[in-house]
Amino acid sequence: MQKYHVLIGFKDIHVKEAKDLILRLQARKRGFSFHALQELSKEIEAVKIGRVLKDYSLDFKDCFEIAVLNGRIEKLGFRVKNGYFDVIFILSSANNIITLWVNEGKDNHISLNPAKYCNV
Repeated sequence: MQKYHVLIGFKDIHVKEAKDLILRLQARKRGFSFHALQELSKEIEAVKIGRVLKDYSLDFKDCFEIAVLNGRIEKLGFRVKNGYFDVIFILSSANNIITLWVNEGKDNHISLNPAKYCNV
């Protein structure tokens, strides 16, 4: 699987495909993997996080990662800012949240490992 990060750059073709995919996914109900539910249950603010995810309308501006397999987008990573915390989640092309975690909203540490991502 090829992964692209917003700080390293997305291919134009993937941007177009991601925006089209987001439009299609908006019309469908979002699901959660068992792993994502486990991660959510560990969070102190689980109810607030659940509300953020329930009310969130997918927006490409929040997309930080695109994962491509055989020329098609398989996963999108989103960071949703919500006051004092940000909800980060990975969404499959089937509209299931695969995993999620929370960072403090003011968290600006750079932990990006460029070796894990493709260059444009």
